[in-house]
Amino acid sequence: MSTKEEGRPAVLSGGVRQMANILEISERSAYRGVASGQLPGIKVGGRWLVPEVAFQRFLEGNWSSPTNSGESQHLN
Repeated sequence: MSTKEEGRPAVLSGGVRQMANILEISERSAYRGVASGQLPGIKVGGRWLVPEVAFQRFLEGNWSSPTNSGESQHLN
């Protein structure tokens, strides 16, 4: 996992690929999961970021999708 830079929330340095490896799922499944809101992720421009806190909560079973519609957050 990455370190937190000043003023920025920490994200997994390997992003969705790293999350897929940790969860032992395919990278494609991980991308589908973040796009559908089943896995934690925030889309910034054309890149998916995985906040460490959200991923840790997911692993602990304490994470829920940030939106009611089941879609992950998108920031442009």
